[in-house]
Amino acid sequence: MTDEEKVAKDFVERWSLGPDEMVYHSFREFFTPDTHWDNVGIRVTKGIDEAIGLMEGYRDATGTDSVKVDILNLMSTGSTVIMERLDRMLDRNGREFLVLPAVGVFGIEGGKIAWWRDYFDSAYMDKAGVDLPVS
Repeated sequence: MTDEEKVAKDFVERWSLGPDEMVYHSFREFFTPDTHWDNVGIRVTKGIDEAIGLMEGYRDATGTDSVKVDILNLMSTGSTVIMERLDRMLDRNGREFLVLPAVGVFGIEGGKIAWWRDYFDSAYMDKAGVDLPVS
């Protein structure tokens, strides 16, 4: 595993440690002040505060307490990491209410996530009755 792959892996694995790790600590630790995060087709954020704001909205709208991530494929070329994963959304009682297949493409610079494009089919959320906060 490359250093860049480890950064991306460590970032998503933090989401399973509870709401504070998922919403606040993981983004503060792994993002830069200028990280560009594109939830393709949904919303783009720039920097830590906008990313945290999006995650707060998602947490509040869905009741997501943590996300267990199953990494299916992880590969890189240079500073770009591609991760195919299943995001297993858990509520406060530990009940899994959504499994979301996703692919994230990360640009890693200096041990931080400089940019991240996340691709997923929002129809999975629709089927689970989850509304996406887009503003």
